[in-house]
Amino acid sequence: MYGGRFSPRDDAKGGWLHWWLARGDAAARLGLAASILYLAAAGGYAAMLSGSMEQATAFTVGAANAAARSAGFEVSKVVIRGRVNASEQALLAALDADVRDSTLFFDADAARRRIAAIGWVKTVEIQKLWPATLVVAVVERQPVAVWVDGAGAQHAVDERGAVLGPVKAAEMSGLIRVRGEGAAAASKGLADALAPHPRIRAAVVAAERVGRRRWDLLLKSDLRVKLPEDAPPALAALSDLLADDAAPLAQASAVDLRVAGQAALTRKTASDGLRPSAIAGAATVTAAVADAR
Repeated sequence: MYGGRFSPRDDAKGGWLHWWLARGDAAARLGLAASILYLAAAGGYAAMLSGSMEQATAFTVGAANAAARSAGFEVSKVVIRGRVNASEQALLAALDADVRDSTLFFDADAARRRIAAIGWVKTVEIQKLWPATLVVAVVERQPVAVWVDGAGAQHAVDERGAVLGPVKAAEMSGLIRVRGEGAAAASKGLADALAPHPRIRAAVVAAERVGRRRWDLLLKSDLRVKLPEDAPPALAALSDLLADDAAPLAQASAVDLRVAGQAALTRKTASDGLRPSAIAGAATVTAAVADAR
């Protein structure tokens, strides 16, 4: 429950009657509201006679809104439900309701459209609880990855690759960080490919999209894993390599799995000339990889 910029009213104890009596003389309030409505009608009629229908409508609606507030129907409480990642401030700003509005004349449809434009929001419903409460119920989109743009800013993205909202570096640590052209749109496919391999997924720090076609994985050990376009078979091979013997990988700065059935290692040590060499003994290796000078 969120009180926002309004002064929440405790109307749960005595119900409608308690709420109404707590505001003083109900008859006086109704009389004031009726007087305002009468003046609004007269003013609206006068404006209409002057030839300005738009002005007449605005005058009448404004006066009716003031009358409703005087009768106790001012917006004094907002309840937000379902919010997890969306900003409360952004939701309230899009709702655009305050004590100058009445619950009777508040345009819930327009507010719904504004809130639906927020990236995190999948669906939204707005309910008026008489006399003075608005309830905003949102269902949020689910993030699948965090996209790092060219400037280094981080954004949560959903399965479509659509940006949901900004993310701080320490937030959503359970989601993979992706970067590169086309990375956001392809992140769902990468997440699905990694799902059957929890050992690999736990080791991945980030992923780079290369040429909008394939991924490089960056592991916690500083190892770069070069995947082919068809990533699942290569991930299965990497899983086997990690399970069989991780010692050779510990001596490598990169492993290239782009050729099916082969894994080419680039050693960390300068004495090896940073030349790729075949990983011997791994079940997934079917052919040696020639030195690349």
